[in-house]
Amino acid sequence: MKFQTNKSWTDYIGTKPAAEYRKIKLSVPGELLSELTIKTTNEAIDVAPLSVSGEVSLDSNGGDLNFEKIDVGESLTVTAKNGNITGSVLGGMDDFSITCEYKKGECNLPESKEGGTKSLKANCNNGDIAIQFVTE
Repeated sequence: MKFQTNKSWTDYIGTKPAAEYRKIKLSVPGELLSELTIKTTNEAIDVAPLSVSGEVSLDSNGGDLNFEKIDVGESLTVTAKNGNITGSVLGGMDDFSITCEYKKGECNLPESKEGGTKSLKANCNNGDIAIQFVTE
């Protein structure tokens, strides 16, 4: 991120800059990542393949939540309101204890499943949940 002090008059009246300037991209070396928490309002969250030794929490209020090949050591918590949750998790369904709540949408996960060493919690209101388990 870059701090800028050269503001124009539109910075003070509440207008939004063009969409191309409202995106934040962050790259972190994998060996440094033990926990990841991302929250946003009125924007989508897109997460590329990554490995986290601990917990991952993704929360979008008013946007879609998309992730691909997330490898978690302990838990994955995904929450979306007025948006869809779509993604893939490394491992099998048997590796996870699952808790899933959804309203006004569809879901491909069971509402509850016990027995995994890791946990997956999904909560979606006004959207669909489609999470796949993959090995590669």
